[in-house]
Amino acid sequence: MEKEAQQFHLKSSLLKLAYKNNLYSILVNLTAFLCVYYQVASFDIPYIDLWFYCTVLFMAVRLLIDILFRRYFAPDTVQFTEKTLHTWSHYHAFGVILGGCSWAIIAVIALPNLGLEERFVVTVISSALAGGATGVLAPSKIVGKLFIILTLLPASITLIFITPSLPLLGFLGSFFCVVMLVGHSNNYRQILSNIELTFKNDGLLDSLKEQNQQISDLNQRLENRVRERTADLERMALTDRLTQLNNREGFLERCGRLALISSSLKFYFFDLDRFKQINDSKGHEVGDLVLQHISNLLIEILPKRTVVGRWGGDEFVICSVDDLESLGVLTHLCNSFSESVYIRNKRIEVRMTIGSAHYPEDVNSIEEAIHAADLAATYLKRKGDRGGYYDIIMNWLEQVN
Repeated sequence: MEKEAQQFHLKSSLLKLAYKNNLYSILVNLTAFLCVYYQVASFDIPYIDLWFYCTVLFMAVRLLIDILFRRYFAPDTVQFTEKTLHTWSHYHAFGVILGGCSWAIIAVIALPNLGLEERFVVTVISSALAGGATGVLAPSKIVGKLFIILTLLPASITLIFITPSLPLLGFLGSFFCVVMLVGHSNNYRQILSNIELTFKNDGLLDSLKEQNQQISDLNQRLENRVRERTADLERMALTDRLTQLNNREGFLERCGRLALISSSLKFYFFDLDRFKQINDSKGHEVGDLVLQHISNLLIEILPKRTVVGRWGGDEFVICSVDDLESLGVLTHLCNSFSESVYIRNKRIEVRMTIGSAHYPEDVNSIEEAIHAADLAATYLKRKGDRGGYYDIIMNWLEQVN
């Protein structure tokens, strides 16, 4: 498949180069025809006018083919297909061979009827055209050789056999024809080698670009994985493993960010009543399940603008920009906790004691607010108000202050 693609690329590149030189070839041929016609028009040569008009018509056809090709295939965005490649190759070959046939005809019908000087002029012009074809028609392997043969060989043979004959000039023209055919072949191979080298270099560049893109994609994936892993590590460092709530560091960090956008924060500190008895009687595994159940309940009940974390053991802490007392959230929370919890078909009584503090109304820092809320909850427990409602708790700080 790669070899076929390379062959198609070579053929299309040669055809584009041939059409690139085609306009110069037409102009040179037309100029040469006019010069030859000027030299031979005064002689009595059969069909010379018909030859002239046919030659002009041939040049017009070649020019039309060239214009159509440049119109449809000059843009780099237009690509050849197998069909169009063969079609336009045949058009180009047809035009070049017509031009060569015109020179073969003028050599046969005109040279025998010309004077010595005119014969030399026609021979020199034919030789010059054949010499130019070694370069201009080098992209056309077969057609270029045919043009050289048609342009030079009939004239050389005619010079040998006409009366009076010019065998030396005819043999010299034949020798030049062979030399020019060899030169054309060398030029063709050089062009072909350059195109093949360009194709290989383009393929190498494409391969390097693809490899660079793969390396870039790999680096991007590695960077993304590093970022994801770093984010996971940061999240793990700030998250309590058991409950998936914020741990102390995570809670304090998020509270700090919340304090930047709110002028007042409410802190609520609570722990579970008689949680040690649950661990002792039901086992630590059941105790862990209780903590997870409570964490899920907090996430479900608490408003969105609320930060919740596990402070340690059976202690939890809440920070909110809203007053959870006036919103009725604390009542809902206490009622939910007062209901019996069934874990692994075991009925477990879960109650909690809540203390609260306001920042910055009650304290000077977030840490102090958490500590004050902790003291409020401890105060209630010492009074025996375990599982007490939040309205009693909220009044405690006012009594202390």
